[in-house]
Amino acid sequence: MYVQRGKYQDAKDFFSNAIEEYQDPDVTNDEGVADATVEIGNLALAVARQSFSYYQDFRRGNVMGNLNMAIGKYDQAAKIYAGPTVNALDKAAATNFSLAMSLLPFANGTIPRAPAAASTAGWNGSEGEIPSFSIAPQSGGPLAFDDSVRDPITKLKNATLNHLQTARSQYQQVFEGHKNNAGDWRTAAAREGARKATYQLGDFFLKLANEESTNRAYKNDTDRQKAVDLECQRAAFYFEDLLSTFETDDIQRGRLLIWLAGLHLALAHGENAAAEEQKAQAYLNRIAEAFVKAGWSDRTADALSMAGTTLSTNGQFAEAGELFRRAKVAYQKEKSLAQQAEMAFNIAQLLQKQNRVDAALDEYLEALANYQNAHEQKSFMPPFRLLEIARFFKTIGGEVSFGKALQALDLAVDCGEQCKFYRSELAAAYSERGSILSLQNKPREALRAYEQAASFYEAVSKDTDLSDAAREQVANELERVKTIVKALQTILTNPSKK
Repeated sequence: MYVQRGKYQDAKDFFSNAIEEYQDPDVTNDEGVADATVEIGNLALAVARQSFSYYQDFRRGNVMGNLNMAIGKYDQAAKIYAGPTVNALDKAAATNFSLAMSLLPFANGTIPRAPAAASTAGWNGSEGEIPSFSIAPQSGGPLAFDDSVRDPITKLKNATLNHLQTARSQYQQVFEGHKNNAGDWRTAAAREGARKATYQLGDFFLKLANEESTNRAYKNDTDRQKAVDLECQRAAFYFEDLLSTFETDDIQRGRLLIWLAGLHLALAHGENAAAEEQKAQAYLNRIAEAFVKAGWSDRTADALSMAGTTLSTNGQFAEAGELFRRAKVAYQKEKSLAQQAEMAFNIAQLLQKQNRVDAALDEYLEALANYQNAHEQKSFMPPFRLLEIARFFKTIGGEVSFGKALQALDLAVDCGEQCKFYRSELAAAYSERGSILSLQNKPREALRAYEQAASFYEAVSKDTDLSDAAREQVANELERVKTIVKALQTILTNPSKK
């Protein structure tokens, strides 16, 4: 009841009293002690989360003090669960896993900022505390610089990793101890728990590999590559272990196969290049076979394209680019111009994310050339990709780039019967055309483009299927374009006001 009301100190007092009662010789309930200890850890986590969401600073609001308290309480409870008096290794595993999942958002920076501090009055994460009596403005207290606060992310990542590995090991022990007992619920629960922990470990190391690939703290590329390789090897180990626990069904396990292909591609260099490439290709072959089995496509290029998209969304940008390149070569052999253009576009987008603008420029040029050739062969191209190409060239600037941007926009708005499904993109394309023509000091042509944009935005605004947020966005764009139209009309009518 007190937890629900946000009165955490009162709640902790009751949990502490419960522990004392459970420890009474006439009761002696160690599992109850552990249960209540976990709840105190939960309180500390809740307060830490609230404080951090407000301050976004580990040094304020006693965030690290509460996190350290939570870790200590969870570890204390897990030890009791695993001990001889309770002998509940499955609960110990669940406790370690739960703590790791609670720490992970702190470690990877995914706790959103709160608009205002939640009430944590009377709580500072220590036993028997007295609430603050100060009338001074509360800013979260003085900055603290103990070792855990100097490098909190490393501490929390290490704690997350250690508790995930412990949970996985304990779940595996429970599974091995009960797997021969048909129908024992603990067997299925332990297997599922081990899978969850194994997946989280694989994902943990994969994200570390992605971070290390752009980490500029290393003295040279060789040291950074060694760090990336180590994390990739660890991620591959856990994902392959996870894969081995399932029945073979590559359709259901396709994304896992793709992640593994990407990890082995990342390791395919140096002395082990051939062996790692072979492992990667074996996974890619399974993915292509799954595509055929599922009835999606019998084209290897399509499987490579989908795999590249999956790796891209998973932050494996370099490996995604490699699969898009392989898909582009396969589409070239089939003379599929629109698909070649799409692969070049995908590669360019990845290169942009890696701040490799010159390389991205070459891919965008190739994509635009292929889109132009595909258009001449009456192939349909989605306007939104051409719109993105135009925006890239507009950002580059200069008459040559402006010309390429206008070429892409011409293709975007000439989408035939399919245009009726892309009115928002067409409105944006005409607006971009107007912007570029204005930059080229062509107000009359710019006016026509903006008027066309306004017409499309008007049509889109009448779409009853639009969400309120989308409707508001369209209304804002329409108002902006109308304002520009009026300004251009004024300039053309009275050049002296230019």
